[in-house]
Amino acid sequence: MAPKHLLTITAMACALAVTACSSSPEPDDVSDIPPAQTIEGALGGDQITSLISGNTAFGQEQRFQWRTFFATDGTMTGRMWGSFGQERDRGTWETTRENQLCRQWSQKWGERKRACFELFKDGEEIKLINVDGNADSYEMMLVSGDKVE
Repeated sequence: MAPKHLLTITAMACALAVTACSSSPEPDDVSDIPPAQTIEGALGGDQITSLISGNTAFGQEQRFQWRTFFATDGTMTGRMWGSFGQERDRGTWETTRENQLCRQWSQKWGERKRACFELFKDGEEIKLINVDGNADSYEMMLVSGDKVE
């Protein structure tokens, strides 16, 4: 009796799997896909702006954690902390015609040099690849509003 019951459950599961696979159509037009959902290509400038403007990015490196608030007026504030204590900095950000996020800290971070990144979104995670090819590439997540504290 148990083998017959198992066979019925297996048959039902297979039928559901076939139905589920055949009933999920592929989108005919890529415009049907919401923007910034895959890591296939770099985000466009408008996508970058709508994603980060008014939000706080946060991440963790080997020796510290950090947060950066990207204000809607193109300014940013940041805080990092770790075994060394805590530091803060201010700066500016913008998106370029080349679809890059560029930022420059004004006090000491990044040696006060302008750095530009291509952004790739993978689920909730955003990967920033420095266009200069240096080791300043990193990953971050976002929360709404100013959460630098």
